[in-house]
Amino acid sequence: MTQILLGGDSWACGEWARPEGAPGHVPVEIVHRGIEQYFIDDGFGVVNTAEGGSSNKSAVERLAAVVDDHYDYVIWIQTDPIRDLRPYDSFNQEFTSYNLLLEYSKQALANTYEKLNQFGVPVYCMGGCSKLDPAIDRYQNLVVMIPSLIEFLIPGRAAPEIWTSDWIRKFDRSTNIDMMDRLSKEKWNQDTLDRVELFQPDGAHPNRTALRLVYNFIRERYIK
Repeated sequence: MTQILLGGDSWACGEWARPEGAPGHVPVEIVHRGIEQYFIDDGFGVVNTAEGGSSNKSAVERLAAVVDDHYDYVIWIQTDPIRDLRPYDSFNQEFTSYNLLLEYSKQALANTYEKLNQFGVPVYCMGGCSKLDPAIDRYQNLVVMIPSLIEFLIPGRAAPEIWTSDWIRKFDRSTNIDMMDRLSKEKWNQDTLDRVELFQPDGAHPNRTALRLVYNFIRERYIK
């Protein structure tokens, strides 16, 4: 049986929704296991190390803990690189401009790619909340499958340059007006995913239909 090792954040966990009839304050939960389930349905063995809300750093650590076992394919879905800075101590003092956030994002992704590359086996990569950095092409063990799931699923749509996660609460309008204006534009791009059918019902994650499209692409191009 072909064995798959899957890693990432909530986008690698599947479709998320609130329980039927639950009020808006009730947290979403996994209602379909997405890519993992489709592999299982087709007779593959799957170990999924993904966790909702994960940083790239934590996702790679979970993969590293088991990658020495025998897997035929390792698949990783990238998330917001700024999450690596948790718990964001002195965050709003260190990041006083939008460009500093961009610079840190690129450096954090470089660190992540280096660690994945050190696995010494091919790691098949997709951009989830954040788009893969083109610099990923420098790493011989990293295979780009889909640079951005958002752009793959919504032709003509540009993925957010910065995905705003829990760290956004460290800032307020008095922090830096220009930076907050730029972040607000990126967050609008992110928030309007809830208008796209493939990101329903919760508006923040690809649903099972979207993940079926992703799965079909993976099977046609990379994993027979």
